[in-house]
Amino acid sequence: MKKVWTVTILVPVLIVLLFGFPLKALAQIRTFDSKKFELARSKNSQNISWSDSFQQDENGIILQKNIKDYLSTDYWLQSEPFSIGEAWQPPIAARIIIEFNGDVPKGFWKNTDVYIRYSADKMHWSSWSNRNRIDAGSKDYDSLRRFYVYDVKQDASLYDVSISMPSVARTEYLELRKIWMKSKEYVDNEYLFFVWLAQNYPSYFEREIPVIGYVQFRVEGNSDGFDSEVKLHSISFNYGYSISGLGYFDPRDKDDANPGKKVEGKPEIKDSEGAWHFDLSKYKTYFKD
Repeated sequence: MKKVWTVTILVPVLIVLLFGFPLKALAQIRTFDSKKFELARSKNSQNISWSDSFQQDENGIILQKNIKDYLSTDYWLQSEPFSIGEAWQPPIAARIIIEFNGDVPKGFWKNTDVYIRYSADKMHWSSWSNRNRIDAGSKDYDSLRRFYVYDVKQDASLYDVSISMPSVARTEYLELRKIWMKSKEYVDNEYLFFVWLAQNYPSYFEREIPVIGYVQFRVEGNSDGFDSEVKLHSISFNYGYSISGLGYFDPRDKDDANPGKKVEGKPEIKDSEGAWHFDLSKYKTYFKD
């Protein structure tokens, strides 16, 4: 599924009438995107690992029940961290549907748990949180297939995940942002704010996770609940979130005598474009704080 953006723009009419121009447009940007993890050897599966109890072939990975010895087999799968937000403004809430495609016997999900965690800086993470499966044929399942992940297969196994953080989780973040806004380096851009934090308040990241920049999922279980082999072909991570469109890009050299010249110590605006990619481990100031 390709990334889809929908933008709603509202311009304060009163400001236009009084001043002749809008100071800022009020915009809400809704993003829908997906990331697919192919498990087949022929697909050159990357960014996901699994336990030795799985065997990979040309179609996916296979978990076989040890029927002969009546032994339970433990298994796990885990993705690499990946970004879900925009560099200039990652979300603070997201709706995620994890979709498992393959040949799965009845009872497999009985003893299988799906966990998810998130991070802002790729070093400090939330706790792993368990998520519930949505049963095929249920009202919620059909609703998700039709209106949210419309290209999901009818027999896919789905896990519905909602992540949101209260304002108390961003208390210090918002206070530091006020200091940032008063500095001459200020740009209304979250990535550049994170760079400023890493350079000036690196220990902050140990206390709060203010945005959802990266997510990671993990699957754990054992084979007590089923009596035949499991074949998984792919795992899709379908997600959506809304962000404010109040942010805009200011040129980094707005105070320079030579426009267009890179200023030492200032990240270029192009560094804050694309998907969220802030990585605290790349800043030596953090390890010196």
